[in-house]
Amino acid sequence: MKARWKIGIGLAVLGAVGFLLLGRGNSAQHELEETKRLLRKEGFKVELKEFNLSLSTEESRRAALLGTTTRAAITNRIRQRPVMRDVPRLMKPAGKDTALVAWKLKTIAGVNGEDLWPEMRDASATDHERLEAARQAATSGPIRFEPIGGPGLSALLPYLADLKQLETSFALETVLALHDGQAAEAWSNLLASTCLVTEYLPEPIEVSQLVRMGCTAIAYEALWNALQSREWTDPQMADLQARWEGVDFWNRLPDAAAFMRASVAFALQQSASNH
Repeated sequence: MKARWKIGIGLAVLGAVGFLLLGRGNSAQHELEETKRLLRKEGFKVELKEFNLSLSTEESRRAALLGTTTRAAITNRIRQRPVMRDVPRLMKPAGKDTALVAWKLKTIAGVNGEDLWPEMRDASATDHERLEAARQAATSGPIRFEPIGGPGLSALLPYLADLKQLETSFALETVLALHDGQAAEAWSNLLASTCLVTEYLPEPIEVSQLVRMGCTAIAYEALWNALQSREWTDPQMADLQARWEGVDFWNRLPDAAAFMRASVAFALQQSASNH
């Protein structure tokens, strides 16, 4: 709590000093530099150049298989129909502290009440090649992305929508494979669903953290359904346990607050230099 309090105070102070910078000239500039010095003394990053968001060659390769990672990809992107017109609930309440096991249902209905098993099979077959490449990328190492453009508040993050769509696809594929008695396929999708959460090292940006949390909720529903099956071996269960026990959802939050602070300060300095 003390660290978060300091982050919040630092953000407020630096923001206020930045606004003063617009009209008070050198005096405000000195105050800004002193505030930066004090924040650095506390161990906080205060400028965008202090954040290294670059990727290794292997990380870039994996990122490109998981999401839109270049301006060219955004520009040339062909609008495709959603993989599923309707997405079923994977944990439908059936009473207090109970839920239906989705993959055991004879029919699985979406919002419109239609049985979605046939459509899920069609979508899986249609997207098989792309999903297989994404599964391999998700399970082969740390997942990182590099924001497009920038710096700071002007950065584009189109890959986040792709990441959440992939998480949904892997969860649905897990349930579908269990329903159809395909344990190996169910495992590969369950592992990919898990890794999109446990192996993803979010950028120090609030929305990236929020998308990861959204993916976590989806992965949890897929995992809960999978644990209702007895198909898994002890090594597989140990693998899942180790991945979930090893994930830390909090250690990158201070950097997210620091990045926002640095982005606001940068924007204010840019505004001041243009006046």
